Amino acid sequence: SKLRAFTIAGPTQLAVASACMRAPLRYSTNDGDYKENALKLINSLINVRAITNHFSPKIEAWLASQSLSTPSEDQILDVVRKNYDSLTLKLQDSLDQYERYAEKPRHTAFFTAMVRSVVFDTRQSIDFSSMDLQLVLQEFSSIS
Repeated sequence: SKLRAFTIAGPTQLAVASACMRAPLRYSTNDGDYKENALKLINSLINVRAITNHFSPKIEAWLASQSLSTPSEDQILDVVRKNYDSLTLKLQDSLDQYERYAEKPRHTAFFTAMVRSVVFDTRQSIDFSSMDLQLVLQEFSSIS
């Protein structure tokens, strides 16, 4: 179901998703070789950004109201269900047509730089000292 994919997204996963969306923005504002590809990627991520921006404050508010820091999957799913009707997504054009992906050497440098940027931004934005790392590892091991 549509909701199942979001249930794994706790605060840590939402921080990672947010970092993933910042990297293409950096490339789209420069006049470099990757500007066109970065703009396409940003357009493709518009609904991911909408989901993150919509549910992150709802989840954070719910966590604060319940005095929790690590919600269960069922608790996140309940917050998502209660706020799903107010989510607005963009209807994408030409979903019936797509460009088959074929990795090209000139794109390898772009994706390598973007992944490095995402990893760097994520490391900078997550406070690992306040996390129960054993719990985080358990959460990641249960992602299917």
